[in-house]
Amino acid sequence: MPDNSRTFDLSQYLQRVHKISYSSPVIPTFLIYDHLIFIDDEVNLIWRSNGKLGKVFYLVARYGPYADLLQNSLRSVPSLISQHWCEQTYVSLAWFSFIAIAFTEVILLLRTWVLWNRDLRIGVPLLMFMGACFGVCTYFMARSLASPTYMDPEIFLMISRCPPPEGNKLLFMNYVILALLETVVFVLTMVAGFVHYRHGFELEGSLIQSLLRDGILYYSILLGTITTTIFLATDSNYILKALSIANLVAFLYTPLEFAHMFAEYVLYSLRY
Repeated sequence: MPDNSRTFDLSQYLQRVHKISYSSPVIPTFLIYDHLIFIDDEVNLIWRSNGKLGKVFYLVARYGPYADLLQNSLRSVPSLISQHWCEQTYVSLAWFSFIAIAFTEVILLLRTWVLWNRDLRIGVPLLMFMGACFGVCTYFMARSLASPTYMDPEIFLMISRCPPPEGNKLLFMNYVILALLETVVFVLTMVAGFVHYRHGFELEGSLIQSLLRDGILYYSILLGTITTTIFLATDSNYILKALSIANLVAFLYTPLEFAHMFAEYVLYSLRY
């Protein structure tokens, strides 16, 4: 006999996923609205400025999410949904996000260096440390994407949704390395802010205040995510389960596009 309780649970689960799909139009609306309210400042301060490194970073940060959004949207088109398509787009989106995070970290490094009055004794070691971290993360990323596994692909494809990937230890280590890097940047930012305060520099409404606020916000979100994952992963055998639970919760309670774009938005809001 079929298990009625399991049938009921699956029915409720499918209804929830379908309801989530209806909220997908929120994603482009959110991105376009944010762009429109700042378009005047962008034209005056960015497009009319000379071609500098900060301008390049800003343009990549501002317009990169549109390409990301397009790929995510295509992952929900029923005529395109297939296991092969989902796997290919997942790998593409994973590398896209990785590169976006790398750009963000470079911007944070430059901003931290500026807070320290462009002191090479701070900038050079920090750059070397960041390079080492991303070198290791790139290796782990390539290994983890070589043969990814997905959660119940038949069920997800049946409802025209790409299945979310299962967690793995290599991606977990990437999060830990990123948390370590962010901790170093955060400490340097806070020390620089304290030094500015001790020397009587006005923080209210200043660039220093903006840098401190953005740094604390980004670090808090990242640390909260890492802490939750580590708390669930009480030993090495539970790391995969913890990451799979995190992926499933994010998939069930937020649209796939929105969850990814929100992460990108938080990262890209820390723009130069």
